[in-house]
Amino acid sequence: MAAWRHAFFTAPPIGRAVAIASARAGNVIGGGDRAEDRLIPDCIRAFAAGHPAPIRNPHAIRPWQHVLDPLCGYFLVAERLCQDGPAYAAGWNFDPAMADTQTVGQVADRLAANWGEAAGWVADATAHPPEARLLAINAAQARSRLGWRSRLRLPDAIDWTARWYQRQLRGAPVAALMEADIARYTVLGAA
Repeated sequence: MAAWRHAFFTAPPIGRAVAIASARAGNVIGGGDRAEDRLIPDCIRAFAAGHPAPIRNPHAIRPWQHVLDPLCGYFLVAERLCQDGPAYAAGWNFDPAMADTQTVGQVADRLAANWGEAAGWVADATAHPPEARLLAINAAQARSRLGWRSRLRLPDAIDWTARWYQRQLRGAPVAALMEADIARYTVLGAA
């Protein structure tokens, strides 16, 4: 990103710095994700069908966070880019506290416990491409320069996610569920 920004936005003919940043997050969870081969949506589909969820790598360790946490960080970056320009034109990582870095199996266990109805998971014994045992990114810059912090701890993020999907499966409108989560999130305090 830095090379692209320098090559196209600080050299002639533009000749001036443009405030462009990139941002990425650790593994995000939350209601509304329907993607295939992602832990939470795969578990929800299995639980809703009354089957145990097949988990391909239960011992893999990932930095889990509710989607609203990094989104809050993205908005902070955008705000600073508008206010302070190129001083915030950088790469930004948004990752939860180390306590929220847990195994896939731990997250699936808590999700199943929240779901109830004998929900559970099984290790998937079929062949899969290799995966890193540990994934992590460094959000120190976001914490120090933006004052960003995760507002929602992982147990609560999993609880919110399970409730979101349960309500949606009972017929609650998606827009209303999203608005309710955003409203609950905003009262958790400033980032």
